[in-house]
Amino acid sequence: MLPFTAQIQIATDGVKGCLSRLSGTEAPKWPDTEASFDELRARIRKSDRLRAVGARPRSVDGSESREINVPMGPGRTVPFKGEVFLKHFSLPNFFFHCTMTYALLRAGGVELGKLGLPRRRLSRVRLAGMEKKLGDVATRVLFENDRVKVWEMDLAPASRSDFHEHTLPYVLCVVEGDTVDADCANGKSMTIPVKPGQVYFVEPGSKETAVNRSQTPASASS
Repeated sequence: MLPFTAQIQIATDGVKGCLSRLSGTEAPKWPDTEASFDELRARIRKSDRLRAVGARPRSVDGSESREINVPMGPGRTVPFKGEVFLKHFSLPNFFFHCTMTYALLRAGGVELGKLGLPRRRLSRVRLAGMEKKLGDVATRVLFENDRVKVWEMDLAPASRSDFHEHTLPYVLCVVEGDTVDADCANGKSMTIPVKPGQVYFVEPGSKETAVNRSQTPASASS
């Protein structure tokens, strides 16, 4: 197992490497010279500041379909789509090295446990999507009165809607398209076939972003 200092250096390198690849920018260079707890804390704070800026929606929107090539040893790279890279490579590696850091501290006799996380940090923990700002349900309103509201949604290939909530039951009438994904607030994604002429009835209560990952424009009224 790599030593304690290396675990923190690799975990924080993962933060800047992930964000730079998703945003298409060059990662900052951080020499691995930390030799004290204070220097390691400073490195963690630096990566947290980078995360706060680099993970803004305008920096990473659309990166789920970006082709990302990750070096895997001399003369070898592995290609990923952005979403797969984030969910199945970057985040697992990050949490692995965080877990190893925790394990090394425990093995060294540091009294750590689940309840050792400061209460003020525990209060910030939220389910994925709970703090996202809600936007419009679709692209534009076609008709509205005191009983019904008709929306039109247009999604070009590789585009997405606002994150939104359906507070009322609705009927979805497909005009054109192939498939659309619903990226839900709980972190799950659901692929919906959208063939012209199809009609769906949907119960209220869902929160999601509609994403067109196909090569065909999608359009529907609801």
